[in-house]
Amino acid sequence: MGEAGAFATTIYFYRKLGVSKQGMIFLAAGWSVATNLVLFLIFLLSLTLTPQHPNLPFKPSTVSLYMIVFLTTISLFLFLTRKTLFPKIRKLIEKNSWGKEVFEFINNYDYSKKGFAYYKEALISHKALALQACLAAVIYYVTNVATLSFSFLTFGSLPPIALVALAYTLSLVAGWITLAPAGIGATEATLVLIFLQYNVDPAQTLAAVLVFRLITFWIPIPAGFLSYMSLKKEVAEKMVKTP
Repeated sequence: MGEAGAFATTIYFYRKLGVSKQGMIFLAAGWSVATNLVLFLIFLLSLTLTPQHPNLPFKPSTVSLYMIVFLTTISLFLFLTRKTLFPKIRKLIEKNSWGKEVFEFINNYDYSKKGFAYYKEALISHKALALQACLAAVIYYVTNVATLSFSFLTFGSLPPIALVALAYTLSLVAGWITLAPAGIGATEATLVLIFLQYNVDPAQTLAAVLVFRLITFWIPIPAGFLSYMSLKKEVAEKMVKTP
């Protein structure tokens, strides 16, 4: 629900800015690829570097290796079956109106309609901007890991940075797969459980997690609401002035 709300808000502002449907599809796809790829790489790195602990029946680095092998196998399977499997997947997706828009966007090579070919060429000619987008995603996730680390330092302890990064990435996943808006409850519970498995002091863990969520989730809400109202007013004024 939280992700759906973020998507709906993004679409709202794209429309107010006059972004076409093709542009929305490209921006949404580019945003998802950049952020999720960076997040997954941070997860794999943190999982590889997280120390082994007696409470865990497995080695984190071994799990990381198994995941890489599994994903490589799946990627190879999809590549080899792309001519038979993808058409079936396409038929299922096209039953949805947005699914049709996506495939029309991919198959449209008419530059006047700004299909996939148009945006692909624009992306290739602005490689530096694509790199900056990935760098921005890295900065965003790293600063959140740093915030969680400093939250622990506030109460006199600091778990291994790799463990902090692993707990953070897993808490995001837990938040996504629950129905709670922005993962309220699931995110906090995941963070607490992971740190407790590594014998981090329960009181310090709970305090650090609450401070972290206060800084990264609750405090930005009123700021975001004020920004939303300001932008909405600005857009309304422009529409009034437009003859």
